Amino acid sequence: MPMTDIGSLNLAWSQAMIAGFVSAGISDAVISPGSRSTPLALALLRQTGLRSHVAVDERSAAFFGLGIAKAQRRPVILLATSGTAPANWLPAIIEASQAGVPLIAVSADRPPELHGCGANQTVPQTSMFAPYVRATHALGTPSADFDPEYAHRLAAQIVEQATWPYPGPVHINQPFREPLVPTGNPLPAARLAPIRFSHSLDEPDQQTLSELANRLSGRPGIVVCGEMPLDEKRNNALVRLARALDCPILAEPLSGLRFGPHDRSHLCVGYNRWLDSHDARD
Repeated sequence: MPMTDIGSLNLAWSQAMIAGFVSAGISDAVISPGSRSTPLALALLRQTGLRSHVAVDERSAAFFGLGIAKAQRRPVILLATSGTAPANWLPAIIEASQAGVPLIAVSADRPPELHGCGANQTVPQTSMFAPYVRATHALGTPSADFDPEYAHRLAAQIVEQATWPYPGPVHINQPFREPLVPTGNPLPAARLAPIRFSHSLDEPDQQTLSELANRLSGRPGIVVCGEMPLDEKRNNALVRLARALDCPILAEPLSGLRFGPHDRSHLCVGYNRWLDSHDARD
């Protein structure tokens, strides 16, 4: 039966979407409190299996979430109210985009009828991060006949966009009409099936690998490592490659290779001076 209580509708939609995020593997959210985002904040705080952190300053909240996402290597939800609040995420959004860190930035918004008429805390938000996000979802206000399964599936799609094939931030802009929350007892959250999804493997074929091996064979070379998530198994593989090729590894500070239990005998950390030397040219 369609809902007629706008507050209950807002909360039901929010609960279905947040449940979808958790079912797709998200475990942490960072909330910057505000009025318009109340339905989503309540859904986050009530969701089992999710740790919610509260940070009043949106800029600090975004970098805190970025750090969690880097450490866990999976998306973290950011939540802020409407207006200038989500604009404070921009520095962290840019860093997440450049570094390949998955984030899901959820901004609450006023409904369409409050745009363009001078309403408080109302600015165009849908393209706020456009050059730096993997996808933008400009959602409508929850409708009376919405399908909880759709919100659940949409959350899974957003998680996939944030993680594959190129991890990075995704922006969701969610408007709500008032009343923002139920005036009476809210309806229980819908029971939804767990989400299962997998990614195809993008691997070079044998011919490409053979051609690459032939081009590298018998030639001096270097291994260049930029920023990467901490992964000791990968570090050991890179060390074995450098040893087999008898070449140095030029590792920048954020590569994770300068420290750890792996063999660092092939590492070159002062590579700026080395690249200008006769040894490098030879």
